[in-house]
Amino acid sequence: MRKISEIMDRKLVAVSRNASMRAALKLAKVSGVDVLPILENNELIGVVNVEEIQRYISEDPRREEDTVKKLSKRPIFLEADESTRSAIGKIIRSGLSRMPVVDSRSTMRCIGTVNATDLLKAEAKGLRKR
Repeated sequence: MRKISEIMDRKLVAVSRNASMRAALKLAKVSGVDVLPILENNELIGVVNVEEIQRYISEDPRREEDTVKKLSKRPIFLEADESTRSAIGKIIRSGLSRMPVVDSRSTMRCIGTVNATDLLKAEAKGLRKR
């Protein structure tokens, strides 16, 4: 069984809690991601979904200067040593297409992200080897 650390993307695209909605949208677009971890001193403190930011701003365009902490959700994450099988269940229940990966619950240091497609590919590859 493969571990998350073996398949995660170590190129971390994240924002700080004080980033504006506009800045978060721009970063997400340039980076090609739809979920952004929110970090403070490299620790995961939240997650924000690009779709929710767009919906929030569409209600009032002046909101694009609001900070992402207004939409921040409780951190949803995977641990680096977690199995891909366990992670698939978590990502499905979360409704997110990408989740942040932390080194451990005790430090919450964000070290990467993993997306649903990569998880499914890794699990399918593992099944073919059996």
